[in-house]
Amino acid sequence: MSAAELITKAERYGAHLGIEDGRVYVDPPAAIPRDLYRELKSHAGELLELLTACQTDPLPPEGDPRRAVFEIIDEVWEAGGWLLITGDRVRAVPRDAGAPSDRLTLELLARVDTYQAELLRALTRVPKSVQT
Repeated sequence: MSAAELITKAERYGAHLGIEDGRVYVDPPAAIPRDLYRELKSHAGELLELLTACQTDPLPPEGDPRRAVFEIIDEVWEAGGWLLITGDRVRAVPRDAGAPSDRLTLELLARVDTYQAELLRALTRVPKSVQT
């Protein structure tokens, strides 16, 4: 059976195959029969190759202005902050109220202000798979 057929068969049982730390995982593993699990395990290399080829970068490509929004979100997190939505505004605030907010630099706060509309759109977008 091919790797694609094995994935399809696992999905029929309600399982999802993915990659974590360079290894294939089955979620939930109890959803599939043991014989299918053994078959998946014996084809792990092929599955890893196929799943890796199917992965795409969810971020816009380098140089695309939309990528800046995702970079800001990452920078705020790395600086120990949250992005807080109040009404139609997005603010960067410290995650720990007692911690100093000096890592949320004025430059970063200014970038949050500059990208208000884009951040609001990115943070409130509901994926199509979740919409009813």
